[in-house]
This record gives sequence, structure tokens and C-alpha cells, in this order.
Amino acid sequence: MAWRLTASRRRPDRGLSTAPAASPDVDATGRGLVIVVNAGAGDGPASARGGPTPVDRLREQLPAAEIRRPEALEDLADLLDDAAERCRVLGVLGGDGTVRAGAAAALRHGRPLLPLPGGTLNNFAATLGLATVDDAVRAYRRQRLGGVDVGEVDGRIFLNTASFGVQARLFDLREQLRPRMGTWPSLVVAAWRAMSEADPVDIAVHGHTYHAWWVFVGNGRHRTRALLPARRERLDDGMLDVRVLRARRPFRRLRGGLALVLGDWGPASGYKHWRTPWITITAEAAELRVACDGETAPAPATLRFHKHRGRLAVFHTR
Repeated sequence: MAWRLTASRRRPDRGLSTAPAASPDVDATGRGLVIVVNAGAGDGPASARGGPTPVDRLREQLPAAEIRRPEALEDLADLLDDAAERCRVLGVLGGDGTVRAGAAAALRHGRPLLPLPGGTLNNFAATLGLATVDDAVRAYRRQRLGGVDVGEVDGRIFLNTASFGVQARLFDLREQLRPRMGTWPSLVVAAWRAMSEADPVDIAVHGHTYHAWWVFVGNGRHRTRALLPARRERLDDGMLDVRVLRARRPFRRLRGGLALVLGDWGPASGYKHWRTPWITITAEAAELRVACDGETAPAPATLRFHKHRGRLAVFHTR
């Protein structure tokens, strides 16, 4: 397998590239559309101001759609699976973790997915041009559909990124802090604490060894600046964007923290960067956790990342 070392370059936004996808039989009133609302989403800041919530907007614009909400977060996967089995189109209202769960159900039953932004972070929906519920409804009615790649690691899919090392710890800390600090303050504090508490992980990548703070695997090429939301022009390139942040002396913790926050600015940053359709990484860590689209779970020492090219049909406006 040939790896190609690449450097990050800024390019003009030319719109989103997706693979061809067959259009479903879409009814403008929402008949055949089943929307699953995350138990913690759908009653956003509009309700605090006395305005319509995202769920109110959906009922107004798609009166024939079936809208369901699990009674508890633990019921979300079962509800998504039931909805995907019965629907023409599966809609999910929530953040990236909810959309990832919806994508897994949509893939199992061969349904197109309508992501409706309504969570803490909505990077995947934003990449598709779906900044609001109204954007998503417009894409649905216009039947703007494309096939996108889906990443997979250890049997778990990811639509944006998978990572382990200091960032997985960062995500766990962020979720602990977010209820009392808010999204962005909790992210900054979590990054500082994670870098202070974490130790580098020794990894082996196809014959090469690294002492690494962080391993990032993106679903497609990311125009990323570390902790800031990433942009992608293509969701159908068949490639993984792999970045390893090495722990290097002197001042390895300070250098690693700066690189985590400021991103990959070149060889001096400590990053190694590849694009590849698949990769196997072995980590020498007692308790390894991997984060898929911001949600963490225990993982084995050997992780195999690969792509399902153009597999998931999604609505978009770009």
C-alpha cells in the first residue's frame, strides 16, 4: 500500500462532492418519513425565547411525518432500528452522536438519512449544508441526495472522525463539564486538563513506531485546525485522513498542548500526516478508549480503520 504524505493547504470552497444516490419517493408533507428525536434535543434556545422549537417547525412543515422521541437515551438505538425498518426516509434530530447512531440504523435497513441539526455539535449536518431544520426540510423536499463514505473502526462507524489518546480523554471531560460551563468553555478547559493529565501512547503503524499524544482519523480529507470544526469538500473520496501528534522532547507536554490547540502548521508541529483507504494501528495502552464523532468507548489494543465508499445516502443542500 502506498501512503502519500500531504500538507494542509487552503482551497476555495467549491461545494460538496458526493457519489450518485437513488432518490426515494418523497412526499412533500412528510408521509413515509420517520423522525427520531434525541431525548436531549428538540427543545433548543428558541423555546426559551418563546419561539417555535425545532420539533414545532417539523410538525408545521411536515405534518404527515411521524415524530418519535425515546423515553430514555438508552432506548435510542432500538427506536432508530424500528423506525428505519418501517420508513421510506429516516430522519434524526440531534448532534453528531445521534446522527451517527441514525446512520448505523439507516445502513442496516438500506434507507436514506435526513440529518436534522439539534445537538451540542452538528459538524456532519453543517458539512452537508444543513445549518437549520429549515435547511434540512428544503433539502428533503427538493430530493437533494448524495452517497457519502462511512468510516469504521472496531465495528463502530464514524461520519466525521475517530481518534484516541489525549482527545478521547478530552471528550470525556467535556461531557462532564458541559452541563455547568456550556459547550465552548468546557471544550477549552477539557483540552487543558486532558493535556495535563494524559500520558503519550506508544503505537505501531504498519512497521513504524511513534510515541504519540493523539491519533486522529478523519472520514475524508479534513481542512482542520485541531480543535476547531473541520471542513470537507468531498465525502466520497474513499480515503482516511490520518494524523499522529508525536510527543517530542524537550518540553513535550507544552509542545503537544500547543500543537493540539493550534493544529498542524508543518513539520515543526510534530504531526505526521497520511491519506490512505485503510490502516491498522496497535497501541500499547492498558485502557484504550476511542472516540467516534465525539462519543467514546473502550477499544482493543489493535484498531483497524477502513471505509465503506459512498455507502450512505444523505440529504444535503450543497
